[in-house]
Amino acid sequence: EVQAERSRQRLENLGYFERVRFDEIPDRSNPALRDVVYEVAEKNTGQFMIGAGFSSVDKIIGFAEVSQSNFDLFNWPYFHGGGQKLRASMEVGSESRNVEVSLTEPWFLDRRLSLSGEAYRRELSYDQYDVTRLGGGPGLTVPLRYGRVNFRYAIEKVSLDDLQAGDYVYLDDPSRAYRFTDENDDYLNAPFRVTWMYDTRNRAFVPTRGTRGSVFAEINGPLTGGDNELVKVGTDFRHWFPLWAGHVLSLHARAESVEAYGDTETVPIGDRLFLGGGRTVRGFRYRDIGPKVVPAEGTEGRYQPVGGLTMAMASAEYTIPLFKMLRLAAFYDVGGVWSESFDADFDRLASSAGFGIRFDFPGFPIRIDYAVPVAYDDDYTRSERFVLWIGFE
Repeated sequence: EVQAERSRQRLENLGYFERVRFDEIPDRSNPALRDVVYEVAEKNTGQFMIGAGFSSVDKIIGFAEVSQSNFDLFNWPYFHGGGQKLRASMEVGSESRNVEVSLTEPWFLDRRLSLSGEAYRRELSYDQYDVTRLGGGPGLTVPLRYGRVNFRYAIEKVSLDDLQAGDYVYLDDPSRAYRFTDENDDYLNAPFRVTWMYDTRNRAFVPTRGTRGSVFAEINGPLTGGDNELVKVGTDFRHWFPLWAGHVLSLHARAESVEAYGDTETVPIGDRLFLGGGRTVRGFRYRDIGPKVVPAEGTEGRYQPVGGLTMAMASAEYTIPLFKMLRLAAFYDVGGVWSESFDADFDRLASSAGFGIRFDFPGFPIRIDYAVPVAYDDDYTRSERFVLWIGFE
């Protein structure tokens, strides 16, 4: 019965059916055996969403998305019925502008192989610079006995504009000079990433039990077609514990490091690691945790975050359901970013605690949090207590 219920959940998570249920029918020839019969009700697999909102980072944001989870690229002129997943989206905010198109074939070569492809243009504006990423690439996911392994290749052109002017020195090493204008402002990235993924959640959105995790390794350089020689590794795990009356405790841990090799002497700022904000360590300004530079002697300005090469964070969150699509939450976040690859100083961590509310509206979930800093990683890191974010966890 446990395996039958697991299969029911898998069918439901495909997104093709409005309702999935099963019955156990005794086998007439052998009363000790039972046949499991599933009854499904199909639903409309195409969606069009358009809306506007507000977040702590983007302020005002508008978005539109068209998706079809039963697409068929080769069924002209209907393009329907092949089980492929097509998604096209556009998002415009005060700090970001993104356009993405992706297509996934979940049963490639009539095997349990998932082939995907994507193309994107992403523009982000920070206080220190603006960055545009234009690229795309294929991916292949192979099932394993435990989890799945994904092979992904992408090639993207990275362009930096409006870089912050001025002379700076590192906060933790005043003898080391830094200028944003010295950063490479136009280069080609071509990362090849291998990721092992594990997912036992009972449902994709607002899960109440199970584990979702991943471990990845990535290489980028002339061998793959990129300009910079970089290696990245990281892991991300989250587990949901069902308690009583719908209460859920979730634990989240994430770590990542990046290192330059070969002829590349420094990691570009676009590939460095940052923490702080609604999706990482709440209670602090967006990207504010970690290494910083301050104006050199005799120059004006304020400190600026420049990112690090090693990052680690953890979070615990307790949610209480009130009504359908409405939950309360209490949380504790902790994390740090450090300037050396594969080297962490856990005496320098930022942490916060707080509470929030979750509106689980289909297609437009909203998270509102209030966080109070408990500890700062340095004297320059600033707080931002209210966090508003659109999207599921």
